[in-house]
Amino acid sequence: MMSYQLAADLSEGRLEPALQDYAPHPLPINAVYPGGRLLPAKVRALLDEWVPKLRATLSSPEARN
Repeated sequence: MMSYQLAADLSEGRLEPALQDYAPHPLPINAVYPGGRLLPAKVRALLDEWVPKLRATLSSPEARN
């Protein structure tokens, strides 16, 4: 499972990390869309909602474990 999916359970003590020495390196998240055009409103709305949430979640200490 991805660390952000477990962040709440880890921070509340319901789960404890195991085998941290063997955790894979984090992978980037990319949003790919055609350039040179205006973004459709649905894509812009999705990015506007996801980007701040992902930044906050992935920068939390629990997400780094």
